[in-house]
Order: sequence, then C-alpha cells, then structure tokens
Amino acid sequence: PYRVPPRESPQQAARRLALLTLVDRVADVVDLAPLKASPVVPEALVHSIERAVREQTKGMKDEGEAPEGTDVDALARDALRELVGLGAIGPLLEDDEVSEIHVLRPDYVVVTRNGVPALAEGFFSSDAALDRVVQRLALHGGEPTAPGEVVVERRLPRGARLTATLPPASAGVAVSIVKRRRIEVTLEDIVRAGAMSRPMAVFLEHCIVARANVLVCASAPALASNFLAALASVIAPGERVALLHEEVEVPLPQTYSVTLALPDSQEAGEATVRAAARLNVDHILAGPLGGRAAAALVEAVVDGHDGVLATMTAPTMRQAFARLSALLTMARPGMSLEAARDCVGESFDLGVELIRGADGRPTVARITELAGSDGKAVATKDLFLLGDAAGGDAVFQATGVSPRFVAEFAARGVRLDPNLFRRGASR
Repeated sequence: PYRVPPRESPQQAARRLALLTLVDRVADVVDLAPLKASPVVPEALVHSIERAVREQTKGMKDEGEAPEGTDVDALARDALRELVGLGAIGPLLEDDEVSEIHVLRPDYVVVTRNGVPALAEGFFSSDAALDRVVQRLALHGGEPTAPGEVVVERRLPRGARLTATLPPASAGVAVSIVKRRRIEVTLEDIVRAGAMSRPMAVFLEHCIVARANVLVCASAPALASNFLAALASVIAPGERVALLHEEVEVPLPQTYSVTLALPDSQEAGEATVRAAARLNVDHILAGPLGGRAAAALVEAVVDGHDGVLATMTAPTMRQAFARLSALLTMARPGMSLEAARDCVGESFDLGVELIRGADGRPTVARITELAGSDGKAVATKDLFLLGDAAGGDAVFQATGVSPRFVAEFAARGVRLDPNLFRRGASR
C-alpha cells in the first residue's frame, strides 16, 4: 500500500482551482511584485493583501465562482497563508502527527503520517507561490537563499530538515521536509509487529547488556533510527549514554545522558564524535553515519570504546560495510582500503540489516557477526536470516552458527543460551 501514489479527489481538485482563481483576483487589485523581491513581506502590504482577500472571496461567492460546497472562509485562509505565510506547508509543520512533507509540484503535496503517505488537504496555486515559500523557509532556517542557489538545505526551527531544488536544477520547485521525531519503541514492539523473532530480540538484548558494538543499516534512515531507539530501550537506567543524532529524539531514562547534534559539516561532525568519546559514557548512539564522523566513530572503537550503536543508510549490509570502509580511507589519506576493511570488520561485533517488505512493513532481513576481512570485503557470518516458509510466508531462521564472542560475553557476566542459535525456524 505504501507504494501506491495518493490521488487527488474531485473535491480537492475543485478547491485547488478555487484557490488559483482567488489568488489571481487578488493579484488584479494588489501589486504583488514586492513579494518577489524579498521573503519578508512589508506590514503595509500584508494589510492590503488581507483586505483584498476578504473582498475577492466575497466577490467569488456573490458571483458564483466558488465551487459548490467549498468553505469560502477556509479558502480565504489558504490564499492569505500562501501570499504572506508558508502556504500549505505552514499547518503541516505544526502538526505533530506529520513526520515528512514532500511537495513534488504545486498541486501535489504528500505528507507521511505514521509511516503512511497521503495527499495533503493543502496545495499551492503556482510554482511562483511555492518558490516564495521556499525563500521564507530558508530565512526561517537562519540564512536567506544566495543568488544562484538552486539547492536549498536548511535546518528549520524545532529541528526539521529542509531540502528544496529550484530551476534550473529541477524542472520545477520541489520541496522535502523531514521533521525531528521522538521515537518511543522497544524490541518487544518490533517482535509484536512481526519484524523479527523473539529469539532474535533476546539475542540482541544480551548483546546490548554486554556492550557489543552494533551497526544497523537500512535503505531509509527512518527505519534504522526506529531500530536504534528499540536497542536503546534495553540500556540499563544506571548506565551513561550519549546520543548523536540530528533527526530523532530517543527517550533516555538514564540519569547520565546527553544528546548532541550530529552536524552536516565534516569538521563539526568529526569533532562531535570525538567529544562524545571523551565523555566517558557506556554507550554511544549515533547515526546516520557519514563522512569524517563515521571515520571518527570507527577510530573511537579502535581506541577501546565499546557499547557503540550506530546506523548507516545503505540498501544492504554488504554495501554498508563497503561504504564505511571507503569513508574511512577518504577521511584518513594514506590508509589502504584493505586496512580500512580490517578496521571496520574488527570494530563492530554485529550488523543488523533492515528492509521494507512487499507490504511496506520494516523487517529484519539478517543479523550477522563481523569477522575481520577476507582481503576483498568485510567478512561476515550470518546468525539469523529472513527466509520463506513453504506457504510463501516470511519466517526468521537461525543459521546454526554460534558467534565467536560467546566466551567473551560470558567473561562479562552475560551468558547466551546455545539454543538461540540452533538451526531452524525462529519464532
């Protein structure tokens, strides 16, 4: 269902045409040229537009130009919001149930609620109107767009990330906003949702208690972030935790916990990771990894830090390890790719690969143990896999491989039940 594109209803189409008509009528009686010159609308112009919107809305109603059943008061609010505010994006930014906003074209605004995309009630009358809103959003992000800037990236108030493309980089104006989300989910929630088996959850719980280093990869950052929050729910209240993440908030009941933003810039990202490693915490939660921040985190593990839970955006686990190795070589000139693979393979104990199933639900595709490198890639041994039952239903299977760190965990007081790894279906 998540792959089916939302479609505009006849009522939405009628409202959109009514908005376009109203904005055109306002433009006939008010000079809107100053709106193009600056993202800041002069107060006098705001008053003129407010008056014109009221008058033209009444005119449309009296002359029968408003479609039957259209709420003219709501239509007036939409027009005013588009001309002097943030248009259809404004109320969506305030809606806590909306996690993502994507404007693919003026008449097509898609929102994500509870992981499901849907066509928003609002829209824009034109590319010009959408372009004005992008300029205002950039200003809200602390810096107006520069002359010739065609890819606009800003961090908005409350942590939302804005990415917009303008012509000629794209055929029209396109906007994507991903909000900072608060995630409250446990491994038990993931088991109940059918995304992994209970033995897999029990195994991961023991790994967190033993302060294993775990890398979670998924093609969508949101999938990995949700799983990171579930892993964090296992951390004991008395342990010290540092969360490095820009997109999500994870409730941490620990008395000693600190949240650090993981900036986009290479230098700042690396400095943040190094600062977290010096805080003498028991666990570092970081993601999504990229650039020199990824290299700094691997180096922190090499220097002796454990309890690292990190995420990386990649279609498969193999590609995640390859990307992490490449990032390490780029950040540390002189390091060979073979040495980087060895470093990555010895830094993390486990890898968890997440995918979206055919029904759109996130699923754990594999849990694998890292075992150094074989000269060509990071060496892995699958412990649990997603397979197909005879009827075609997905099942989780233990491969029969017992991880090499069983004895190491036992020395830390964490004993793993050998039956967890017995080959066969894992429910």
